[in-house]
Amino acid sequence: MRLGVVYCIAIILTALALAPAAAQLLGLPGRMALSDQDYVFMHYVDRGWAWAWIMAPLAFIADVVLVFMFRQRGAFKLVSLAALFMACTFLVYAIWIYPVDHLTAQWVVLPANWMALRAQWEYAHALNALLIFLAFCALALSAPVTRRVPLGRPSGYRMDIWYLR
Repeated sequence: MRLGVVYCIAIILTALALAPAAAQLLGLPGRMALSDQDYVFMHYVDRGWAWAWIMAPLAFIADVVLVFMFRQRGAFKLVSLAALFMACTFLVYAIWIYPVDHLTAQWVVLPANWMALRAQWEYAHALNALLIFLAFCALALSAPVTRRVPLGRPSGYRMDIWYLR
């Protein structure tokens, strides 16, 4: 598969992973103010978003494929950084989000310390939103580095003009 196609797929999947994460982050202040019953109801209503989180593993896979496809140092470092940020989202999920989901049975059961669990769950999702955003930025910044520049200077061009083409 061509590098440009994989690169485009990686950017699109990372952007699609960023969408639910950004929605989660933007709703954080409102959710932190909800009562226990309203918070459980909000999770019931938001169950349709669960399918959207599949984009994060797909974006990670695309980033790892890009890491193996890149030969240029600058792009390699940025794409590797994007893959690292996406990998960190899985660590955040495993360490802080999954245990809360398990204790609350996906927010069906509220234990006595539900407010502390809510804070852990919400702020972990906020951290994931930041990590996915950083991964997207790293991919976007790697775009100019991926451009192929010929080794020799074409005749008739000034160096500064040729370089910008």
